[in-house]
Amino acid sequence: MLIAQRVMYGPTHEFRTSVPIKPKGQGRPRFGRGGHAYTPEPTRAYNNALRDHFKKTWGDREALTGALIVRIEAEFQLPKSASKKGRAHHVQRPDVDNVAKAALDALMPEVRKHKIIWPGVIRDDAQVVELTVKKYWSIAGNYLHVFIWSTE
Repeated sequence: MLIAQRVMYGPTHEFRTSVPIKPKGQGRPRFGRGGHAYTPEPTRAYNNALRDHFKKTWGDREALTGALIVRIEAEFQLPKSASKKGRAHHVQRPDVDNVAKAALDALMPEVRKHKIIWPGVIRDDAQVVELTVKKYWSIAGNYLHVFIWSTE
């Protein structure tokens, strides 16, 4: 039997953080008068909160380059009415793909009026070659954990 094993030649750069926030998904764009798309306020507020945390953690360092391996873990506070048996899968909304999209968007550069305000942790989510996203209930509370490894 052949067992697949990922060989990494020691990533030179990495980013790890845990954000004490209830994980949310990326909201769908809305359309206003004249067909102009805009991001709903709850989504903007969530993305700004994530970006503020990432800015404090990463600082003004240059964004990670090359191929990236990303792991995102979304912990949701276990309701008081539920059994406290440990981690169990969170099978409710938000969807894992929307949780990942919101986190990846907040990791990218902040641009205002065509000027880069913050270089971001990553330059573009197209750099992500491997993505793992997990959602689970937790007695520890609401957290979003983000781990990124650059293979360059």
